[in-house]
Amino acid sequence: MVGNYLNLFDLWGTEPCQDDFVEDTPIHNAPNYGCPGYKHVSTCFDNPVEMTMNFMDNTNDACRYMFTQGQKIRMQATLAKKGPRAGLVYGSSDCVPAFTESTEDASFDQSLQSQSELAVIVFPNPASGEVYLRISSGSDVASNIAVFNAFGSLIYSTKQDLLKGDQQITLDGTNWSEGSYYVKVQTAEAIASRLFFIKNH
Repeated sequence: MVGNYLNLFDLWGTEPCQDDFVEDTPIHNAPNYGCPGYKHVSTCFDNPVEMTMNFMDNTNDACRYMFTQGQKIRMQATLAKKGPRAGLVYGSSDCVPAFTESTEDASFDQSLQSQSELAVIVFPNPASGEVYLRISSGSDVASNIAVFNAFGSLIYSTKQDLLKGDQQITLDGTNWSEGSYYVKVQTAEAIASRLFFIKNH
């Protein structure tokens, strides 16, 4: 599982009722399966309500849709410059960006240097129907916006001229299946990406 690779432990630790070393996750007595309803109570001390919708449980994919803030911080630390998986972010890559010809000459190192000049936030997250992107750009620049599903298949792409500062873009996710998605905003010199989720009612 990706969470384990990024230094997260299972919610129940290595044995029943052990800590996963993340402060904002409840103690689980064991993995959960299927799709249990809300307020599935742990048999551990104080009987906390288990977080069955967390990616680090073993419930059905359709019923898992979140990491906690603490888990996010732990994964970000793992990918930081001196973290154990820093090579994923700061290492070299033989991959060629699969967008436009204008991006084919932009090196991975150049993207890292200008990363702070391009950022994207997705809201609401999880989303249902319309998906809003708030994109911050350090300059007026042409960009490509692409959305991929959990299998890595491109499901949407568009070209967008970004203005310096913040702007909001609306995507129609009405016909997208429930699950996880990945949006990537790419200019000639920078890449910004964000994981988000679609949850249909």
